[in-house]
Amino acid sequence: MLGNIQYVEQHDKGFPVEVEGLPGVSSVSSYSVVECSPGDPVPGWSSRGPDALRYPVTVVPVVETGGASDSGHAPGGAEVLPWWYETGTGYQKDSCGNTLKTVAACNKYPGSHKPLLIPDSCGRASCPVCWETWAERAGARVRDSLEGYLSIVHGNSQRPFPGLDKGALRARHITFSPPRYVVDLLVRETLEETDAAGFQRIFLQKFQRLAIDIVREAGLTAGVLIVHGIRLKKSADADAADKENNTNRYREVLDRPDWRDHVVWYPHVHVLGHGFLDDSGDFYVRTHWIYRTLRVVDEPERVVKYLLSHAPTVPNRCAYVRFGRMNSRHMVKVKEYCCREYIPCEECLEAGVPEDQATRVIARLADDPDGRPDLQCENDKDPGARLRRGRGSPVSWSFETVSERKYFRVHRRCVYRRRVPGDPAGSDYRYRPPDPRVYSELGYARVNLDRFRDRREWVGPEKWDHLVKSGVISTWYEEVV
Repeated sequence: MLGNIQYVEQHDKGFPVEVEGLPGVSSVSSYSVVECSPGDPVPGWSSRGPDALRYPVTVVPVVETGGASDSGHAPGGAEVLPWWYETGTGYQKDSCGNTLKTVAACNKYPGSHKPLLIPDSCGRASCPVCWETWAERAGARVRDSLEGYLSIVHGNSQRPFPGLDKGALRARHITFSPPRYVVDLLVRETLEETDAAGFQRIFLQKFQRLAIDIVREAGLTAGVLIVHGIRLKKSADADAADKENNTNRYREVLDRPDWRDHVVWYPHVHVLGHGFLDDSGDFYVRTHWIYRTLRVVDEPERVVKYLLSHAPTVPNRCAYVRFGRMNSRHMVKVKEYCCREYIPCEECLEAGVPEDQATRVIARLADDPDGRPDLQCENDKDPGARLRRGRGSPVSWSFETVSERKYFRVHRRCVYRRRVPGDPAGSDYRYRPPDPRVYSELGYARVNLDRFRDRREWVGPEKWDHLVKSGVISTWYEEVV
């Protein structure tokens, strides 16, 4: 497995023989020691001032600890599962799954080259059609946070320490599973406070707070935590889906009306974390929780999308939480760079048209005799194929108007800095007043969600490349040389 540390002798593993037979314990330990205090420079590592290595070392070795076998629902699971809701198990709006009347057409040959369809998405986690949009946006935010943390701790991603592999510093994907008596206690406490309608929200609040304390006690100093409430019933396909971050296996189950009959309710957490982990045997003896370190996180967006594809959904609740040194109490966003990427027409590129001329433009579809957009796609006449694979590529279309506005995608990347304790506004930029409040027609106030507008800067592709090469835009999760 990627990132495994090879040991020459058994005594090099630092593994206590007396706990070899405990559940979740293997003969390979994740325990390692750096012989210096967290605030002192590590021998052989560069020092960039008093705060350069104030955090503990971020490396978490990847180990296999052998997962526990399926033992059915956790205590109370059969009772609470009917009250539990997962990603994509809610209702679908009439517009979800359709495409907008506005499309991206070829600039040179709009009538013969296929347009690029723009989906109409509600962006809700509970929508069975649009949940992917929500999960992809969340994955981009998590990736930004992971990049920002590594930049704060290790500096410029374009000039790492000599001989240091970027993968050695990236986050590790770790699962933490509680003992059954802990779940039983939380279920009983929650049922004493609320009825079925409010069970999921309150239980997740309690379990998440407990899980953060546990992962911090295990030795993780920073990361992103995602709570899961269900597992697929054990099978070879389920194990393969977990290893490949494949959402298809879970969606095959969760898209069915009877999905609750094919899952096991057993709350656990997934962590993309940094820090040293305690020995798995000692940790089990002390807490009775079991952890498994699965892999190095090379593609954060893909991992987060997979984890959120089967995460519990509650209205107005964030599905992930940043803890430790990645929390907003310790790192703050100071800048957001945005760059437009113009989307070319693939058919023009295949014909040899230069990329700067093979652009797409915004066009509006004409109406057919029934008043609907005049667009036919491959699977429109095959309901079964459309359900499995979507509408497919266009086969016939006509436009009402074709504009000169180029169609583009926006790349966004944020820059973070360490937040000074006791200085909520930060020490390197002016104090910012409270976020302005926007009032609806009914008089309800909400905080302006675009609160980082004054810290947003639009740049061109050339300046974007310069910011990447200079390390201003972090690329710890990219293979950039």
